[in-house]
Amino acid sequence: MVYIPAALRAALIGGSLLVLVFIIYSSVKASMDVHYAVLWITMAALILLIGLWPELAGAVADWIGFQSVSNFVFLAMTAVLFLLSYYSFLKISRMNEDIRKLNYKVASLQKELDDAKKES
Repeated sequence: MVYIPAALRAALIGGSLLVLVFIIYSSVKASMDVHYAVLWITMAALILLIGLWPELAGAVADWIGFQSVSNFVFLAMTAVLFLLSYYSFLKISRMNEDIRKLNYKVASLQKELDDAKKES
């Protein structure tokens, strides 16, 4: 059984609700891609779920074999942030490659345009 004092639990629930509202508002305002918005909203909802039912995190931690629920939550959040960071770097690498290809195409088209202007 996971015991969290009422004040700490209220702060956790309030904080996670604020994070959820902020993420939803930011996603809509920034016109974020839908699958990214769903990913971040899901993460915020999971934090809220842990705040509402800490026994759930305790049960998973016990099932996996963690000695402390906080160790499990810390490891899980670190792993999720690591995966999000890795995915972001993958996207950045792809975008850099696309930018390089586009720069080549623009340079080629500019050369063709310059050549066409010289001919006429």
